[in-house]
Amino acid sequence: PDTYVNISETCYFSNEHALRGCLVEGGWITLFSDAFGCECFAEAVALGAYRFSSDCVSVHQNESVESGILYHMQPRTYANIVETMFVGASECLRGRLESGGWVSILDTSRARHFAEPVVSGNAYIVIDEVTVCHDEVLQSARYFYDDLLPNRVVNVACIRYVFEQERLRGRLEGG
Repeated sequence: PDTYVNISETCYFSNEHALRGCLVEGGWITLFSDAFGCECFAEAVALGAYRFSSDCVSVHQNESVESGILYHMQPRTYANIVETMFVGASECLRGRLESGGWVSILDTSRARHFAEPVVSGNAYIVIDEVTVCHDEVLQSARYFYDDLLPNRVVNVACIRYVFEQERLRGRLEGG
């Protein structure tokens, strides 16, 4: 449990009824098998919007914690992570930011979390009236097409952080 590996590709083997992952270090592991029911042997680390902890988090030039520091993220901020990698030398789960640079998500040696994914793929209850638009960036009124009234339940398929607006935006299921 809680062992991290880096997978370079996945492939479904129909003769084994299994989804297998190719390890970056070499070899294959079974990620999921439906041969005798549904068994999941590994979980992918979530990509997308993350909320960073109350600590100041360093953004590095590359996946190594020894690489140069580009800047420090302010406490309790959001960012989009587009790639993850476990770095065995530092025992850290690292994430590449959409805006550039790498951050630590989790230090496994100390069980210290620096960021948590923003949960998406769930139903949310609308609290205040919300305007729905076609684009994740609120640019102009021509993108608006609907209003959601309070107390309506909606399914959010994906959540992203829009840096320019300093806000989280959710894509509704079905578009």
